[in-house]
Amino acid sequence: RGLPLVFLSAGVPFDQFEASLTLAREAGAQFDGFMCGRALWSEGVGIFGAEGEEALTAWLMTTGRARLSRLISAVGGM
Repeated sequence: RGLPLVFLSAGVPFDQFEASLTLAREAGAQFDGFMCGRALWSEGVGIFGAEGEEALTAWLMTTGRARLSRLISAVGGM
């Protein structure tokens, strides 16, 4: 195939990025993975601002990890 291809989140909301990965996989797109930042953690910014570092860490360890697992599942468990 040549160069590796990854899907980028481009800062879209998490659910939209997850849906796009699922659609790409179901359509038979050949890609090597995904890269995301804000799609995964953007909601944590408000948590940090309102509740502090410990709350953000707890959110990342629970919701953040769960979201990452969902994205991995969306691409077929690469």
